[in-house]
Amino acid sequence: MVLCPICKQTIAREEKKTMACTVPTCQAIFHGKCLNADESEFEALRALRKNWECPKCEKARKNIQPTDKCLSPPRSAPQQQTVDSTSQLLLAAIKNLTEEVKGLKFSLDANANEFSRGIKQEGQLHYQQFLLISRTKLKPSTITSSSYLHKDSKHQV
Repeated sequence: MVLCPICKQTIAREEKKTMACTVPTCQAIFHGKCLNADESEFEALRALRKNWECPKCEKARKNIQPTDKCLSPPRSAPQQQTVDSTSQLLLAAIKNLTEEVKGLKFSLDANANEFSRGIKQEGQLHYQQFLLISRTKLKPSTITSSSYLHKDSKHQV
């Protein structure tokens, strides 16, 4: 046997036009007529039954303003200054690291370009040495077109 919080009268178990508050700490049951709900409003309230709050719980919820202050303890002024100065030190360190990374990237790019030029120059040097060696070892009189094709042949150009 349950009493309606508004009219304080018993709500019979078989009574169909009732509404139950879904707030876990409340769960009060109300007569539909005590909520001043006509038939269409009552049906709409019944359709929203899983999410319905009684007037008392709805008022209490609306009076509570969510705030970050509820989630963390208040900070004293010196503690706040320490946090602020620590944040500034971290930001300065991040800026310095960013500049160092930029410098390293520039240095790496410069080294890569220098290495690339060195490889090209080294390749040209080896090519020139090859040409020089091949010219000194192979005299023009001994080179024949057929000597490349047939080793047996001794034709001279």
